[in-house]
Amino acid sequence: MMAPHFAEVAKQNPQVIFAKINTEASPRLSSAFNVRSIPTLNKRCASCATIATMVRSTVASPVITKIGVNVSEIHVKPEGMLSLQTIAMPADTNWSGDVFGGWIVSQMDLAGAIHAERFSKGRCATISINQMTFLVPVKVGDVISCYTKLLKVGNTSIQMEIEVWDSHDSSRPPVRVTEGVFTFVAVDVKGNKRQIPTDVKEKFFANQAN
Repeated sequence: MMAPHFAEVAKQNPQVIFAKINTEASPRLSSAFNVRSIPTLNKRCASCATIATMVRSTVASPVITKIGVNVSEIHVKPEGMLSLQTIAMPADTNWSGDVFGGWIVSQMDLAGAIHAERFSKGRCATISINQMTFLVPVKVGDVISCYTKLLKVGNTSIQMEIEVWDSHDSSRPPVRVTEGVFTFVAVDVKGNKRQIPTDVKEKFFANQAN
């Protein structure tokens, strides 16, 4: 009998997944999930794909069998629009050979700024970065794609979710490696706050209502 699908189990009772991971999986995975933190647990469970990615990248096959769920068939697509795509280079790595987290954040910031400025029809500046989560290490040569999705629009500010996906290996679906929430403020040529055009906001709210 085939093991139940990961997404089904996580949706019905996510605590079961985390309990099994904490019992059967490696310390590295347990640490990544931060299973002792209930707020983090609830946040992780909101994205079955994120958990599945972490399971596949950090747990050996025998352990996945022990956990008792099927993660092999999960196929998730990026959310939002593709705002930036680049390649990780040797100069972007740290001492262990992984790409610096700071470099990834800078690419996300650029992608968000591109989307925010196109949306607001003018200059924008980053004012906050929240909920950054590094899911999977990025290696030299990985093709990094940043997808941006508007979450909230105010009179002068724009909040968006930004996901980073690795699409280097054409033999498998893209893998989400980083995610975060960025807030931008619309500014004029002098750097002062400016109002986001009314027609732009109305279009956003209309799309949200549909």
